[in-house]
Amino acid sequence: MNGHHVNLGKLALVCWTYRGIGDRAYEQLLQRTGGNPDPGDAGHRQLIIDFLRKWYCFHRIEKDSDENISTQMYNWHQQHNGALPNVNTNLWELAPLQMNAIGDVFNDLSGQVAGARGGRNVSFGPVAAAKTLFAIRPNALVPWDTRIRQHYVHANGTYREFLGMMRDIALNLAKQCQNHGFEIAELPQQLGTPNKTVCKLIDEYNWRTITKKFTPPDRQTLERFIAWYE
Repeated sequence: MNGHHVNLGKLALVCWTYRGIGDRAYEQLLQRTGGNPDPGDAGHRQLIIDFLRKWYCFHRIEKDSDENISTQMYNWHQQHNGALPNVNTNLWELAPLQMNAIGDVFNDLSGQVAGARGGRNVSFGPVAAAKTLFAIRPNALVPWDTRIRQHYVHANGTYREFLGMMRDIALNLAKQCQNHGFEIAELPQQLGTPNKTVCKLIDEYNWRTITKKFTPPDRQTLERFIAWYE
């Protein structure tokens, strides 16, 4: 898979298979925060933390670290909120300078101390930081896990590099959507998942094809299967 191109048809198929898996944690976060998780709100911070734990973050530290995580998240947000894109800004609309600022914001959050284990401090780390950014800016920022990160930018790659690649993917998808008569902003609706964002769909594609190593069938195989519907 080229890091800058995702076939629209394959993304649609992969995201369709993801629907069978479900994503209750993500749905609950949206429902309980009115679709706009705000780290400035104490209740929302706890919901974000709950979401992150369900998305396999902070498993190395105990539940009683939540208060510290919340405090660190609040302080980070107070300092960097102005550098984050507007909640309505889309991934494909990000400018290079914005992505540079987001990269700095990401690095700061990644280094924040979330808790301790065995007498040693444990930081948020790159996975929890990326998933936090997605949680609070789901229209603009794509999460990653360790395998997705290594696939696109290798172990030492930056979130800024990754975000640039995701933006390229979105811009390419936008052209494919236009070729089929609709805009990329309409893609979630076209796929029957209007409550999701394009960033969420791209993450689902990455997770299914990279983390879980699912390979969607090629067009010839699909056409053969479709013929069996008759």
